[in-house]
Amino acid sequence: MDLVIDSVQTVSSFYDALAPEYDVMTDMDARLVRERPFFHVFVERHSVLTAIDAGCGTGVHSILLAQLGVRVTALDVSDAMLRVAKANATRAGVAFRTVRADLTEMEAAKLPAVHAIVCLGNTLAHVLTEKKLAGVLRSFRQLLNAGGVAVVHLLNYATIARDRDVVLSTREREGVVVERSYHPKGSLLSFRTRIRRSGEVEERAVLHRPWSWRELTAAMTKAGFHAPDLYGGIDLRPFEAASSKDLFAVATRRND
Repeated sequence: MDLVIDSVQTVSSFYDALAPEYDVMTDMDARLVRERPFFHVFVERHSVLTAIDAGCGTGVHSILLAQLGVRVTALDVSDAMLRVAKANATRAGVAFRTVRADLTEMEAAKLPAVHAIVCLGNTLAHVLTEKKLAGVLRSFRQLLNAGGVAVVHLLNYATIARDRDVVLSTREREGVVVERSYHPKGSLLSFRTRIRRSGEVEERAVLHRPWSWRELTAAMTKAGFHAPDLYGGIDLRPFEAASSKDLFAVATRRND
């Protein structure tokens, strides 16, 4: 059995390589069903007609928004992920605009002003410094119409060990096994994917920063949002700092 181990990669190269297996890794079909109720509530509650899906991946959230009549701009740093997102949209019978851009360079992408920005799938963990996080959140605020809303998802890193290797998930479909894991790397974490298929194993890594709920809340408030409402799941269950697996922060833009 061959083993291919890459060193830590850039975010774009990591996801370009991962794109063919990403929907297996994240169980896209199940997510489309599980996450649909949230988007119904979100779109209705905030009167969302236009949205940016920041870090869209293979398009699951762009699809869910488009199915509700929202005009979506889907943004990702990976060309390969955007190609898969377009194919997934075609299969789902919807369409949305795709833009290749890094979250830290959104201003240069000349994106439209929108009613909502969604940044899910632990995307902000790829932003590694406080300065860059502040810049990303300021860009979100500037792209929102008056009273617009942002929803951000991170893993709740308080529940993930930082001093040893941790397997996050293992999924298999059509003979492909994808394992996700974390490995300590100083103050950061090395996020690794191990893919086994046809007698070969490929392992790749990218860096994540384990932002806490306090850090995210403070950064969003400083960037020009009202204090976010925090939830422990996409079903809007209460966030419990010591036990929730996920952190969802929903915040409206301040108009000052």
